[in-house]
Amino acid sequence: MNNLNPKQQKAVKSDGVVVIIAGPGTGKTRALTARVEYLLTEKKAGPKEILALTFTKKAAAQMKERLAHLKSLPFIGTFHAFASQSIPNNNFRIIDQKEQLSILEMLMIKNKKSLTQKNLKQLLQEISLSKTNRDLHNKNEVFILYNKFLQDSNLLDFDDLLLLLYKTINTNDDFRFEHVLVDEFQDTNNLQYEIIKKLASSHLFIIGDPLQSIYTFRGADSTVFEKIKEDFTGYSKIIFETNYRSTQSIIDTSTKLFAGQTPLESAHKSSGLIQLVHTADEYTEADWIVNKINESIGGTDLLQASDFSKNKNQNLRLSDFAVIYRTHHVGRVLGQRFSQSALPYQVIGGDSPYDQKEISFIIGVLRYIYDKNKEILDSVSRSGGSDKKVIKIVSTYYDALKKLSEKQENDPLSTLIHKIMEIFNLNKKIAQSQSKQRNLQQFINNLSQFEKKKNPLKKVIDYLDYLKEHEYYDPKADKVALMTMHAAKGLEFNTVFICGFEEGLIPLLKKQNQTDLNEEKRLLYVAITRAKQDLYLFYTDSRQHKKVTISRFYELLKNKQLEEIEDAAIEKQKKRKEKWLNKKSQMELF
Repeated sequence: MNNLNPKQQKAVKSDGVVVIIAGPGTGKTRALTARVEYLLTEKKAGPKEILALTFTKKAAAQMKERLAHLKSLPFIGTFHAFASQSIPNNNFRIIDQKEQLSILEMLMIKNKKSLTQKNLKQLLQEISLSKTNRDLHNKNEVFILYNKFLQDSNLLDFDDLLLLLYKTINTNDDFRFEHVLVDEFQDTNNLQYEIIKKLASSHLFIIGDPLQSIYTFRGADSTVFEKIKEDFTGYSKIIFETNYRSTQSIIDTSTKLFAGQTPLESAHKSSGLIQLVHTADEYTEADWIVNKINESIGGTDLLQASDFSKNKNQNLRLSDFAVIYRTHHVGRVLGQRFSQSALPYQVIGGDSPYDQKEISFIIGVLRYIYDKNKEILDSVSRSGGSDKKVIKIVSTYYDALKKLSEKQENDPLSTLIHKIMEIFNLNKKIAQSQSKQRNLQQFINNLSQFEKKKNPLKKVIDYLDYLKEHEYYDPKADKVALMTMHAAKGLEFNTVFICGFEEGLIPLLKKQNQTDLNEEKRLLYVAITRAKQDLYLFYTDSRQHKKVTISRFYELLKNKQLEEIEDAAIEKQKKRKEKWLNKKSQMELF
């Protein structure tokens, strides 16, 4: 309790229904873990009387790590993990999004309909929203076909799991806890909110930030804090006002996105740096970032490293830098440039190499070789969905994999991976895409750190489990982090580069006026507030060979702390163009 400020201490010791508004860097996780420790050590409640719900495995893992010194812990985990543990006779199998998409694709093919992956994801999103809104009488043909297939196959998706939990707690009074704690409350959808109401007995401790509500496409409601007023009487509201992460200039700039919002107060006295960088295109944007990082750390090659002693930021590591963007396609050019520069980097979230179909398949086979569990390989084959060839190959090559698993102790990991690729004929698929080749090489390079360790395959499996738990982010790796705005939630870095600060990307403009500008503001707010010390926003003259303009949000952010600079590459391009035009006009004279 001694490391908490007065507002945090008040929150931790409060009883009844407590609503905490905790902006970026205000110590949200610290307060949550302190609350659990306080309840246990002060004998306010036993572990079985406390339930702590998080929205990500990563958040749950962080809380458990901080409370590891306690002898016994309550349940700390996601809504889905709690549901899976709590539902009796759960002889069903839970499927992830990859398998959901495969099932949808198969159903579409059976009904002679062809949809792109993007359309399939949109369809899956609509199905999910129907379930989280408990609209189970949806007459949509695809909704009916999808649910029937899952029921006939004894499968549940994550929304079904929560629906089953809701049904269970409605018919069982034992599912009530004296103390319920909820993290990231702003991300709660209607179904989760109803579950919270049923679970909470006397004390409800919710913490979140309405300005960081960025999941309305999943059914989250940014006005969920208002529902507390209607459904719980006598609640107390506490606002955390001190930001321990960012400089005041970053806090002030980010707050300008919301009219009338009072900025948090920074605990730091340093001023930091905010720059708006105007550059030519996505390639010069990526080059500028690579050069700036090299300059900041002293360089990754011998020539640059020779200037390291002159650099004022010599304490910075690669892991202190993050590049954030709105959409995955912006990140692909960055990944390409980072690979060419030999700057070590990791992609976090949905565009991670570990999430690539072929690499995910290889990981599944590695698990099978380690565990010798045939069910793992069955699961791997199912991730291929309607690809009957994959399923056939898996069943055909059990013997080959069995022999491979017997010999794996003598083979380096890279050799083992290449043998898996050869057995399952993955080389051809990966050779068709440069990004897949790049991802594979990054995957192999990352695992090479375990080559010379004792029992390397076990170390690899443990490491992959850790990465999955933390959404493929390894905070211990000295690498630059590349990620979308959604994946950046909950993270922090000394220096943040935000790419594509352009109309159409930030905000992301969708067809048929479906863009939620308020959510786009909140997304930008999340991205900006990841920065501790330095922040760079980039806009270009053209992207993907099309002219673009600066984001409309520029008018909101514009202030004396925002320094505007122009990339030297623009002037160089102008000179090249003038030279070409002069040459062309001279040729026309003849």
